[in-house]
Amino acid sequence: MIEITLLRHAKVAGPAALYGKTNIEAQIIENQKIVNSFSNSEQAFDLVVSSPLQRCYLVAQQLSTELNVQLVCNEYFEEMNFGLIDGIPFEQLVGDNASHVNAEKYWSLLEMFWQNPAQTTLPLAESLAEFNQRVTKGWQLLIKQLIAQSAKEDNCGKKILLVCHGGVIRMILAHVLALDWQNANWYQGLSIDYASTSKITLTVLANHDEKSSLRVNYIGLPLSSMTGKD
Repeated sequence: MIEITLLRHAKVAGPAALYGKTNIEAQIIENQKIVNSFSNSEQAFDLVVSSPLQRCYLVAQQLSTELNVQLVCNEYFEEMNFGLIDGIPFEQLVGDNASHVNAEKYWSLLEMFWQNPAQTTLPLAESLAEFNQRVTKGWQLLIKQLIAQSAKEDNCGKKILLVCHGGVIRMILAHVLALDWQNANWYQGLSIDYASTSKITLTVLANHDEKSSLRVNYIGLPLSSMTGKD
């Protein structure tokens, strides 16, 4: 059995915005809370995998050191690229103090995107279908690697920590649960807060077939619920 814990990064050090490719850092004090929570928990991990964006990677480095395990960077698990609107503070796009030259246009596009993300691609952005394809491919490759490693190590149980983004976690969960990733409710109606954890269990078949079963154990639990959790 292989356990994969999905950790969303901490709150970012910047104003409210749609952060995808924008390489903004997470708040230092919030990163430390994550490290402290894992250090004080009863959980141990065999590998840390991280998105290369620093809001994930910096805390993944700290966790790798604290837990004394290998860290692997994986570009498949970067957040969605929101193109020209990526990283622009919402306060510049809407309200009495909107100052961006394309404020009205960009805010209108954002509203369309939130209402129907599968059919709305922002300017110079990754489409939702492209994002889904990228994350799903990365996830399938990771699972294949874990199954292959399990075969070499005589089915030894493993615990993996994947530090990534809210959008990435939603795509992974939709894939594992065979849910409609195109449905706007999957993004608006499911809460996956900053620094929350979700867990997926991979049960490897005796013949190490790639069709080994995946099960979602929990979604979006706060770090305060992690201590002692199986």
